[in-house]
Amino acid sequence: MDEKLGKFIDDFAALVQLAQAGNHKATAGTQLLDALTEHLGLPAEKLAVVEEQIPPHRFVDADIVLAELTATDPQGRLVGIGGGGQRHHASLSDMVQQSQLFPQFPLAQPDFVNMAVGPGTLRQAVAFGLRLFSYDGGSLAVLQRAADPRSGRQSAVLELVAGTAETGAAFLAEYRRRMDSQSVLQGQVISLTMGEYGPSSGGVTFHHRPRLKEQEVVLPSGLLQKVAGHVVGIAGHRQSLREHGQHLKRGVLLYGRLERARPTPSVTSWARARAPRLSCSRAVHSPEFPRRPG
Repeated sequence: MDEKLGKFIDDFAALVQLAQAGNHKATAGTQLLDALTEHLGLPAEKLAVVEEQIPPHRFVDADIVLAELTATDPQGRLVGIGGGGQRHHASLSDMVQQSQLFPQFPLAQPDFVNMAVGPGTLRQAVAFGLRLFSYDGGSLAVLQRAADPRSGRQSAVLELVAGTAETGAAFLAEYRRRMDSQSVLQGQVISLTMGEYGPSSGGVTFHHRPRLKEQEVVLPSGLLQKVAGHVVGIAGHRQSLREHGQHLKRGVLLYGRLERARPTPSVTSWARARAPRLSCSRAVHSPEFPRRPG
């Protein structure tokens, strides 16, 4: 290579570095990398990040579980991450690595979103926030973010970084255990809806359960008793099934438009009224009966 050309390339590279340094001055406030390193007691850029996907209809459950686990540490706190729109396009690992050269992710206020937890009831869930707390004797940082199809993120996700692998594993085990055993959907009558970005962005609609007497349900003779035996009757064997390690029936799927026979009460209304007594965890409504293949 010509000596002058080589010198020009070196000078040009130095000029680019100076320009980048001038355009990426540190933003005021505590930076993400510094906060993580201080909390975890180790250089955050050297720690692995573990992702845990969350189905859209379970996001509010995850928010409740995470709030409960964070509350086990009196010093636990929730913070947000600044940095403009680029934070939505970068993973936690990306933000940490980029912060080594260009510290552009200061701590800020968390983002929230209102989500239904029952008929006419809302919960303010964390849409984008970093939870810093201790669990099982170790330090944890969990970035919680809701799905954002506009930014290319089709599902909600947790991004976890722990001081030790054992702390992270213990936390995830307890998180999954609680997710398997508790849900705002339990005992509710719901409809599953499709979002504008497809099934993965769909949500849940909660329905009020009207008070309805059995004699008010209009059905062919004997049909209501069959439905009751199939749905409610198994609850009488709950203890025996559990002793033998068997699961109770998990749900009831009702087909047809809601209240199609209005004002004549239907089996859908009866099921809504009975949902708290059902052996299932929830009753799900589908607006159309599935067609047979072909």
